[in-house]
Amino acid sequence: MNLNEYLDAARFPLTTQRGVSAKEQLLIDASHHDRLTEFLEDGGISTAEEQKRWDELQEKMQHHAKLTAEVTLAETKREVADG
Repeated sequence: MNLNEYLDAARFPLTTQRGVSAKEQLLIDASHHDRLTEFLEDGGISTAEEQKRWDELQEKMQHHAKLTAEVTLAETKREVADG
């Protein structure tokens, strides 16, 4: 999955926020994934919407580390170029 696919609000309507940067979306998704994981581990019961959100996050997390590294590298290169 590339970054554009990851940020596709049509593909991930419950977990993609419009108007945020790729870096912010990656951070939001990681935070939501961690909180939902903890909720479920503590015996929380999922609603149908929470289950759909979980499914989206599970798919995103398969690519999260690679895309976070790509965004971080691009940001670092911009900072070096700017100076």
